[in-house]
Amino acid sequence: MENNTSANTHEGRKLRMSKNPFKEGNTASEKKKIKWVKSYSRMSIEEAEIRLGVSLRLVGKPITNMIHGKPVLLGRKSILEVKEKVYDALKDYLNVSGYPTEANSDYNEANINDLVAFTIYPILATIKDETTRALYLTREKEIASIDSATSGVEEFVVMDWISVGEKKYVTIVEAKKVFLGEAQKQCFLALRNMRDRNGGGMVYGFVTMGDSWRMISFDGNFTISEKIELLFDSMAKDKGRWMSDYSILIDCLNVALSNGAKHSIAPP
Repeated sequence: MENNTSANTHEGRKLRMSKNPFKEGNTASEKKKIKWVKSYSRMSIEEAEIRLGVSLRLVGKPITNMIHGKPVLLGRKSILEVKEKVYDALKDYLNVSGYPTEANSDYNEANINDLVAFTIYPILATIKDETTRALYLTREKEIASIDSATSGVEEFVVMDWISVGEKKYVTIVEAKKVFLGEAQKQCFLALRNMRDRNGGGMVYGFVTMGDSWRMISFDGNFTISEKIELLFDSMAKDKGRWMSDYSILIDCLNVALSNGAKHSIAPP
């Protein structure tokens, strides 16, 4: 009889844990039993909002409000050269693969990842060449919460190598073929876990379907930008228009890579 009671109590505790894996009162031993109860992708919007304590239906801010006056690692001349490299890379890619559109049955998430790579590689390489910031890019990195209740694999994660054994999260890019709301949910969850593991400070994220992007910052409060357009149909024939109207994403990346992981920055 006593054994049955003990078993029932144990089962009841496991059931309560499965229904409420984010409860702060879980003991250390119970947390060890939680093996990433939910991945980011399997959480509903409602579950994510409960986990984060914030609505995912935030109103986007003008991008200039998010980047104006922020210290940056790369100055105007260097960022202009980066924009030139990004334009050339994107133009060549679109000439080979075509414009990203749902009408193209061959267009998939791999294409979006290609566009992300061609967009972020030049600025990361320039920061590595021209500054002392030890940033590096890792692909398909798993980011888990400190309590191991949530986890997800991010395709693009930029880390800062502080010292041997000390690395901090700087920014991520969540690229999805599905609607941006799904990418936004996963990005919010990852940013929360990144900041927790950094011990506080600011972290950044971007969500994209290839052509449209949004910038997200998190310092304990989430801020999301309005849509940032990176591509247009005739960009291969109109470099001047892309440079003046569509290259602001590179300025956003400069701000995110410069200010993520609460790193002190000297003016360029």
